[in-house]
Amino acid sequence: MKKVLFWLFLALLCCGVASARPYRLTPDEQIKAQAMLLKGNSVNETVLNVKAYMKNNFMYEFHWRPQDARDTWRSGKADCTDHAILIKAMLDYIYKGKLDLRFMRGYCDNEKHDWLVLNKTIIIDNFYCYKRKTVGYGTW
Repeated sequence: MKKVLFWLFLALLCCGVASARPYRLTPDEQIKAQAMLLKGNSVNETVLNVKAYMKNNFMYEFHWRPQDARDTWRSGKADCTDHAILIKAMLDYIYKGKLDLRFMRGYCDNEKHDWLVLNKTIIIDNFYCYKRKTVGYGTW
């Protein structure tokens, strides 16, 4: 864990996000640093990197209320809404909010579900809703 924090801190220093301080990184700084480490050569590569990171490092756990990105980062647990919120935060940090990234609310097999849509075509969903029998799209 100490090695990970050290490399995250170095990434933040290189990006100019943090200054040399004697205390631990805040969750916002950790999210920004990790996002910068996941940046690929293209938007699609970056999206795949962020999705893989989320899938491998965050356990699914249903929440009655959505968490913000910092709470999800601290707990390491997220449902579909929390995943979408944190993925959006990471992509916004990388591309400074210049992507056409939209939060989508709908259902999968008659259960409420949330995901992201990039450029109105690429679905960013860590829970593979598109393999289900019925998918209903909500509002943009």
